[in-house]
Amino acid sequence: MLERILSGSRISHIGSRAIKDIWAKPIVDILAETADIETARAGLEKAGWICMSESEKRMSFNKGYTPTGFAAEVFHLHLRFFGDNDEIFFCDYLNEHTEAAREYELLKLRF
Repeated sequence: MLERILSGSRISHIGSRAIKDIWAKPIVDILAETADIETARAGLEKAGWICMSESEKRMSFNKGYTPTGFAAEVFHLHLRFFGDNDEIFFCDYLNEHTEAAREYELLKLRF
């Protein structure tokens, strides 16, 4: 369904779960790059995604939170214009540099 809503968008898996062999919370982070944020927003909200923050060029949506906590599956979707995708480079770097990934993991666990 997400692919239909975000047709014409580039969808990437980002966040800690996208980095191999490190600890991560049970939350899936998704980056969606699109040319038309407002149309994507309307489709996401119609499908039950909740807009948690927005600026002129970025929006963040969540799905899977309940009044009593997390559902079985929790998703964060970061909606951006095409090319606003630094998170992809960060994930790629950590996947290629195991020691840096371990340091990132330890930092996350400490906080």
